[in-house]
Amino acid sequence: MLYKRDYTLLTDEERRGWDRAEKMIRSKTEFSASDMVAYGNTMPSAGWYYMQLFPNNYLFPDELKDRERLCGAKEGLLRILDDPQAGEREILNFVRDNEYYFLVGSLFLRFDFGHHEAFLFREFPLGTEHVADYLLVGKNSGGYEFVFVEFESPRGAITTRTGDFGDAIRKGISQAKDWSRWLDANFPTLHTRFERALGRHRPDLPKEFYKSDRSRRHYVVVAGRRADYNEKTYALRRELAKENGILLLHYDNLLDSLDELAGRRNY
Repeated sequence: MLYKRDYTLLTDEERRGWDRAEKMIRSKTEFSASDMVAYGNTMPSAGWYYMQLFPNNYLFPDELKDRERLCGAKEGLLRILDDPQAGEREILNFVRDNEYYFLVGSLFLRFDFGHHEAFLFREFPLGTEHVADYLLVGKNSGGYEFVFVEFESPRGAITTRTGDFGDAIRKGISQAKDWSRWLDANFPTLHTRFERALGRHRPDLPKEFYKSDRSRRHYVVVAGRRADYNEKTYALRRELAKENGILLLHYDNLLDSLDELAGRRNY
């Protein structure tokens, strides 16, 4: 679970709002724009989570309307990045403790899915051997796709003087490659983890969650700051994406994405 409350359960008041919204759907054969507004006003916010495939992992787009919260996330992340004593663990804790999951969700801006449905799993285990910091699951008209994410240090041995990858980046790349090999052999075994997260009224997993398809799997490593990267680093980054399907980003890319999210209504 991502959140402090369990969205597979509704309070009595939320259930009454949910029932009213559902009755509105059943009474209509076609929806006008005003009908959709009325439906949105009738549905309790918890109901939007409740109706999802994975209620407790849902990234609710309405969070992106809270500009003050988006700014707070950006300012807090900047403070951590500017703290010479802070590392990736402080960033992960900051996201978890404040439920700033849209910060990770901003990675969807790098892909062409997630705008239909967007979910996030934290500390996602791959067997007993590996754990991804995050798993993003997004949907477009072609179905669901998966992004496995590793946060590495924002400082330290990020790159060498010549712009080659340093220890932090190489460590993240090595982990992503390990995940890829593991998933090639074991992806269908993850269905039990996904089934445990299903909503109560969504009993069946779509086929993408138990049928292995490499084209639906993606990998992201976040390490260092913009100042650590030079022309050679960016060339190596392009090669990494092309040859290994691993997207390498720095933390300033996340800050930029938060700015972009502030102007959007969806991931």
